[in-house]
Amino acid sequence: FDPATAGGFQSALGNAYDSAGNSKKGLECLQNAMALYLQVVPENHSSLSPTYNNIGNVQYALKDYKNSLASYEAALNGQLT
Repeated sequence: FDPATAGGFQSALGNAYDSAGNSKKGLECLQNAMALYLQVVPENHSSLSPTYNNIGNVQYALKDYKNSLASYEAALNGQLT
């Protein structure tokens, strides 16, 4: 079992669900992807920035602006470290 590969599949599913109009399911998959990635790298690793950004995008679409902002900040912090 490779958490990074499984995370990639979960991330792709999350983006697909979101694009198909099921943002709640998309967010769930993206959060699962993040949990898998965190088994491999620390939470501020630059490779996590795209997933944090995608989570932020879905949260924004769901009008969860507070959490969206936190996700966007995490994406940026990953690029600054």
